[in-house]
Amino acid sequence: MIKTTRFIAILSFFVFSLCSLSSVANTNQTLSKISLAGEMTLKELTSQIEKKTNYTFVFNSSIDMNQQIAANFKNETVPAILQKAFDGKGITFEILNRQIILKPASQQVPTNKKTIRGTVTDSEGEPLIGATVKIVGTTIATLTDIDGKFSIEASVGAVLEVSYVSYQTESVKIRNEGEFNVVLQPLDKLLDEIVVVGYGTQKKINLTGSVGVVTPEELNKRPITNVSTGLQGLVPGMTVTASANGGLPGQSNASIQIRGIGSVSNNSPLILIDGAEGDMNIINPNDIESISVLKDAASAAIYGNRAANGVILITTKSVKGGERAPHININSYIGIQQPTKMPKMADSPTFMAWENEAQANIGGNQNYTAADIQKVLDGSDPNYYANTDWIDAVFKSSAPQYNFNASVDGKAKNMGYLISYGYLDQKGLTVGKSTSSQRHNVRLKLNTKVADIFNITANMGYIERNFTAPNASFDLTAGSLYNAMRTRPLVPVRFTDGKWGYGGGQSNQVAYLTDGGGQNFRSNEFTGNFTVEAAIMKGWTASANYITRQSNSFRNLFSKTINFYYPDTDEVWYTTNTPNSIENRDYRTLSQNLFIQTDYNLKIKDHSFQVMLGYQQEWQRSDQFNASRKNLITEKDPVLEFGSADTQANSSAASHWSMRSGFGRLNYDYKSKYLLEANLRYDLTSRFDKSYRGEWFPSFSAGWRISEENFMENFRSFLDQLKLRGSWGILGNQYSTGSDLYPYLSRIGYVSVPALGAVPNDGYAETYIGNPMLLWEMVHTTNIGLDINVLNSKLSFSGDYYLRKTKRIMYTREQPAVGGFLKDMDENGGEMENKGWEIQVDWRDKVGSDINYGLRFTLADVKNKITKWESEKIGTYTITRQGDTYDAFYGLVADGIAMPTDFEYYDAARGKYMNPKFPIMSGDAGLVQPGDIKYKDFNGDGAIDLDNDRKVVGSSLPRYTFSLKGDIEYKGIDFSFLLQGVGKVDGYIYGPARHAFTDQSTYPQTFHQDRYQASNPNPNAKYPRFTYNQSYNQRFSTFWIEDASYLRMKNIQIGYTLPAKWTKHVRIDKCRFYVSADNLFTISDYFSSSDPETPIQGGGNYPQIKTFVFGVNISLH
Repeated sequence: MIKTTRFIAILSFFVFSLCSLSSVANTNQTLSKISLAGEMTLKELTSQIEKKTNYTFVFNSSIDMNQQIAANFKNETVPAILQKAFDGKGITFEILNRQIILKPASQQVPTNKKTIRGTVTDSEGEPLIGATVKIVGTTIATLTDIDGKFSIEASVGAVLEVSYVSYQTESVKIRNEGEFNVVLQPLDKLLDEIVVVGYGTQKKINLTGSVGVVTPEELNKRPITNVSTGLQGLVPGMTVTASANGGLPGQSNASIQIRGIGSVSNNSPLILIDGAEGDMNIINPNDIESISVLKDAASAAIYGNRAANGVILITTKSVKGGERAPHININSYIGIQQPTKMPKMADSPTFMAWENEAQANIGGNQNYTAADIQKVLDGSDPNYYANTDWIDAVFKSSAPQYNFNASVDGKAKNMGYLISYGYLDQKGLTVGKSTSSQRHNVRLKLNTKVADIFNITANMGYIERNFTAPNASFDLTAGSLYNAMRTRPLVPVRFTDGKWGYGGGQSNQVAYLTDGGGQNFRSNEFTGNFTVEAAIMKGWTASANYITRQSNSFRNLFSKTINFYYPDTDEVWYTTNTPNSIENRDYRTLSQNLFIQTDYNLKIKDHSFQVMLGYQQEWQRSDQFNASRKNLITEKDPVLEFGSADTQANSSAASHWSMRSGFGRLNYDYKSKYLLEANLRYDLTSRFDKSYRGEWFPSFSAGWRISEENFMENFRSFLDQLKLRGSWGILGNQYSTGSDLYPYLSRIGYVSVPALGAVPNDGYAETYIGNPMLLWEMVHTTNIGLDINVLNSKLSFSGDYYLRKTKRIMYTREQPAVGGFLKDMDENGGEMENKGWEIQVDWRDKVGSDINYGLRFTLADVKNKITKWESEKIGTYTITRQGDTYDAFYGLVADGIAMPTDFEYYDAARGKYMNPKFPIMSGDAGLVQPGDIKYKDFNGDGAIDLDNDRKVVGSSLPRYTFSLKGDIEYKGIDFSFLLQGVGKVDGYIYGPARHAFTDQSTYPQTFHQDRYQASNPNPNAKYPRFTYNQSYNQRFSTFWIEDASYLRMKNIQIGYTLPAKWTKHVRIDKCRFYVSADNLFTISDYFSSSDPETPIQGGGNYPQIKTFVFGVNISLH
């Protein structure tokens, strides 16, 4: 785990905050309008207001409430009515949440009084109607009018206190200047916040489920290239991990898991963009208005069979408010990308000396003489004794990226419109032919109201992508980094005659990247989302929504022949990519969605009901066509036609799936105190046999706002909310089949089948055994949560504990061999459990009138366990079995490094230590020497064997994920940071990324300096002795498990917003410049050459990147 001092520093903040416990204000009612008429007393007036609103009045006997007034108020706010009614009556008032406190007006008249005038607005410049302006130390107060203006009699030197519900209170000292312009900053709106939930919205105050919210500011402020990476560290319980090739242009997609893993196949959450399934990695982050993460069954069950792993709801921006002129927003940045970590290979003289050492350790011959090493040192033979750093040769130190976004939105009469455009250009880090990715995003959103009944919305998006790269792989054993590590430093990039360098069996990656051909991927996607909503009657609406998404993509792969020549001759030494070839791949997908939904809201006194019913039908078809040819007559502008017809090959595939669903929800609310919710969904899917296609998915949840109880009256001075909530529900997983759309059907294919006599015969045979009795995976989830908000919206706490049980897990069981060469079939049977908890603590405050700051801390943990598994699944270094974590590390337990004293004697004639005193594997007899790894013998038989001495030794599933986010603003200067990390996770580095000399193409890195040597017999060395072409020390064991916990500065940013008085003359509302850095530094004890965010790897991945950008954000009208 991360060193104790680092982790405690973060946890200390949490403990301090938890001891303080805090929150946010109540809902804003100052804009509610009512009408009153007739002669009445002030007491009758307040009684009428209490009946028509949620306000209550508080006053004592010194207030004369029998004074008569002539009420003639039509459609006015309560503050405006009271201001007029109390005029000249000697009464003032103050609004605190839902209470209106009446006080006698002060009779003191300041000797130097003057009329103070001003305007109160929010941070966007919108007037705040009904804000309270009070002279501190007196009962003199007034309210702002419909334009946010006020006037009040006060003395010079007095202090005005300006307050408004859900906004931070401001204090202003009166001097001799004229009008005051007071800007109130919003609070964290935790209670009034509207949250997008399944097929609707709810106030956060009324939520009974577990829902995480990400605001657009949290995404748009950072220079992210896609949404998934931007979510890291923002929602507790949601683990976001960079993909293996996260730094590759256009491929920086992150893996997302919500509350752990629940299946052996698909564990990704359902991603819905404006109601339809989509890819969050290719939409424009600047188009997003809100993101809701549905984590428990109560919030996700409405999505039934696809919500087992949680749901992420993305809502794009829309036009709000009344008629207004167009607003233009521009956000653009330019930056550079650099690798976070790269291997540091040993130079040629070191490599040669260490290879000689590896040979000597097994009694082999020395490969390099002192004269050979001298040739490198003096550079006398650069063709055969070069000193090449292949990492530096293959990868550039940095690459640029560019981003531009612009949007125009406005409202004319009853038509709202929004048009946005985004452009992203990323360059790659590899040399040779340019690796780059470009993405264009266009969105058009129109909204209009017809006949005051129908609301019609059209939301259309278009995405175009283009990826170009050399014809070289960037991952696994074919990756550029992998092959760069497997090339001897003695091989030059180019010989002295300018031809490509070659070393006999050594891959020259620079040649491949430059002359090996190229690949191009082009895609375009159109999404049309059309909605008609009708207001049938008060509280009752109905809507129909049709969504279509069509994507087309084309990939062209061209492999170009490369000839390697002996230096200074025209004799070919080696030829690769022969013959040349070209391949085209065409993909097309069309999906359609139809939703019909009706909502009804009813309030009977203190009882509120909300009912929603809906129907959904979804359909998707995908087609693929591949064609290829070899022996192209020309390699310039290659096309299929240039290839030889007798080498042509083609194939095609098509798939289709569909779903039909009905769903409903009932919400009940009593006095905003007792909250109940029930969800039910029924799904039919084409993925299972007709007899098992349908399934019900229910959920129930309840909330108790304890803070609203009468017995909490004495705590309301500081306690804004105390809510207890609980939920239970069942979710389904139709994606348990992975990419297989028809697991219930047996299939045939063209194969080579061994016949009698073992003579292979080509023909058709059954290639997959279908199981018509496959069932849905079912996830039973229980959740209990607590929300606390105190200290007038300064501090808030939210915590959850949950239990997820997945039943009927689909897995592959080995079948009897009598079935022929088919041995496996999918079936239900496994069960898995995830127990976890998560907390979030927020603090937001200000210092004086100029400094605003905030902090957020999140911490979450989940523990996974297989509770039912009929047979063990053992991999190279993992095991899945009952009682253990899924895919737990499974290996030998290292017992240190053998020392000379661990052997009975030294045989000088053989030059070996003989008869080890510790147990070894039978095949290692005569090989094991001092410097090799010892292992523990658990069954006590005196020997090491994989069947009896391997144990569960770790897990790559992250635990204790945490983040700390902070921001501060001062007079236009803003600073923010995001720290995130993992407190406990194990990693495993293998292959050429970790080892040296295990074969003839694994070469040493600088960290191998810390190894066991006969001349330095260190029992605590980080690496065993070198052995040439031997790998018995590299068996998977605890010796090779790494602590992959880390703390990372995910983002740090500083910006400056020009004063409005400088820009308003040119109609610029806001102009902000900023510099930002992502993945700036990482604190970890993880393996020095690899990034801890990809804890299992063999060195074949494209490097993770850090970015530095400079940007500008401009808003104008």
